[in-house]
Amino acid sequence: MGIGSSLALGDNIGGFYTATANLSASGISMFAGLILGTLIGLKYLLWEAEKFPSKGGINIYIKKLSPIVGIIVFVIIFGKIITLFLSGKGENLILGKVFLFSAIIGFILQRNKLCMAKAFREPFISGETLMTKSFILSLFITMTGIFFLKFLKIQNPFFYILPTFMLGSFIGGILFGLGMTLADSCALSTLWKLGEGQIKFFVVIIFWGLSNSISRYYLDKVYKVWEKGYLGKAIFIPDYLTYPGSFILIIGILLLCFLFVEWNKRTKKLII
Repeated sequence: MGIGSSLALGDNIGGFYTATANLSASGISMFAGLILGTLIGLKYLLWEAEKFPSKGGINIYIKKLSPIVGIIVFVIIFGKIITLFLSGKGENLILGKVFLFSAIIGFILQRNKLCMAKAFREPFISGETLMTKSFILSLFITMTGIFFLKFLKIQNPFFYILPTFMLGSFIGGILFGLGMTLADSCALSTLWKLGEGQIKFFVVIIFWGLSNSISRYYLDKVYKVWEKGYLGKAIFIPDYLTYPGSFILIIGILLLCFLFVEWNKRTKKLII
């Protein structure tokens, strides 16, 4: 996941979701890579389950202690937020807003169990499509809003157009898709699952951070791949297809995804 996100200059959210919503071609190529990486990961997991069946892990339940810890964390976070807001000065006020909205977003993510790894994985395992359709609808809404912001020149048209089309985003997508399938979490769900107390995601975050930092250092500072264009270039889709053409292209891709998962749910023909 760390190496994949460094090659694509973003994880499943930054490299795929946000890039696609901003009409960057790199988002589409990472999307293709994520699908391929997910399929490779699923094939590996099935092979591993057959050859090396799991003996089960260790579950630690602290039901009596959990509510107490939750209350303490709640008091600390909102106490800090109130302190920062009351100071009413520059950086402290900004930090207060960051703390507040981060806490709200974390609560929302945990309650709706948002997970892009599940959205990519489940159509090929169980045929479940709810999470996949949720992301399709979400991306449609986000892309539509950004489309009008850029079309009306309210936002810089070249904002978030990543220089990774198509090699960096595609290979990065494959690696990230493989990683998130093996880890059973995407960028978002790693955080809220860790917040729930799933300790294994400490390992995911630590190795994700280390591998991303090391690979980004070599890609940026040593090999200068972005300056030399080794892994692709920045492609703003409207430069080639116009704004209406770009809108139709992405809507078409989303529609095909919707029709595919619905067809697969009914026929079960591509269930692994």
